[in-house]
Amino acid sequence: MYRIILDAKCVYHLIPRGPGMTNVGSSISTDPYVLMEIIRMQTEIAKLGLDLGGVVSLVVDRVQTLTNAAGAIVEFVEGDDMVYRGVSGIAKPLLGLRIKREGSLSGLCVRERRVLRSDDMETDPRVDRESARKVGLRSMVVAPLNHNETTVGVLMLASPTLNAFTDRDVRVLELMSELIAAALDRQGGLDIADRIAREICQPFQFEKHELFLNASIGFALYPDDGSDIDRLIEAADQSMYAVKRTRTGR
Repeated sequence: MYRIILDAKCVYHLIPRGPGMTNVGSSISTDPYVLMEIIRMQTEIAKLGLDLGGVVSLVVDRVQTLTNAAGAIVEFVEGDDMVYRGVSGIAKPLLGLRIKREGSLSGLCVRERRVLRSDDMETDPRVDRESARKVGLRSMVVAPLNHNETTVGVLMLASPTLNAFTDRDVRVLELMSELIAAALDRQGGLDIADRIAREICQPFQFEKHELFLNASIGFALYPDDGSDIDRLIEAADQSMYAVKRTRTGR
């Protein structure tokens, strides 16, 4: 199994808002804090080495704090079942729970390989309502964990509250799911870096000012670029400065 570590430097551009400017306060763009948190998580994931369980635990704990979720769950496909292999928040007592793929929103997400959202699980025909009642859930969002050409599971945000999740939460969920299931090869690293860079470039509003970010993101691949964390960070730094030089022409 490969591990990818990202490194980045950001530059803030402050632009006073004028009356004709678009209000980006309601934008679904992921805020810079979340994006920087995801990049920091890449370093933590690299330190975990081949510990997939540690990566899953890190992601479910962190994604809950970055969204409106009361709990987060990683479910892996095992035969005809979806098995809870990582849990946080209100879902902690459910570790190891098995539910049938057929008739569940998670199973449908695996089949359709796309993000699915239920704002009211009591009235959503796609949801296993009996299981949802046992757990005490009312709304959820699930994102597929795609490895190569196969969906191996889902990352879920869960809440006992009706209409708990926003478009921003969905965007964060998608980014966090890539930390678990992105194709763990060099192209996968490039895809992750490109995705985060595009998200960072989205404007956001702070104290009546419109802010823009630029980021130079590099990455290193374990074990190709190094076998210990110091060498990986050095390789990620070199990759980052190579990207920066292409932008500055120096």
